[in-house]
Amino acid sequence: VAKDPEKLEKLFASLDSEGKSTLSKEALLRFVRVYYRVLSETVISTERSIKESKTIRRLEVDEIVDVLEGPLKDESVDISRIQGRSVVDGTTGWITVVGNNGTTFLP
Repeated sequence: VAKDPEKLEKLFASLDSEGKSTLSKEALLRFVRVYYRVLSETVISTERSIKESKTIRRLEVDEIVDVLEGPLKDESVDISRIQGRSVVDGTTGWITVVGNNGTTFLP
């Protein structure tokens, strides 16, 4: 992909709304988002630690989740979890990506 320096400068200037010659995390995240599709039914829960967590609701297969943080490893039970938001209804919470028996809930 050819990069025209003038066009890149214009693009950066349009993203640098505060005029600080840097991009804020919020500005960058408007363009870079990670989404997962639910492969196996799982739940959104209240806490990062699964032992301290309560279920908010079930996630259905093929539901889309917007990643807010993670994946992070919960060493106490050998699982990986993300903080995510359901695209369907905006429910936010912690979701297991890979369970302790190797089941992949989110790719």
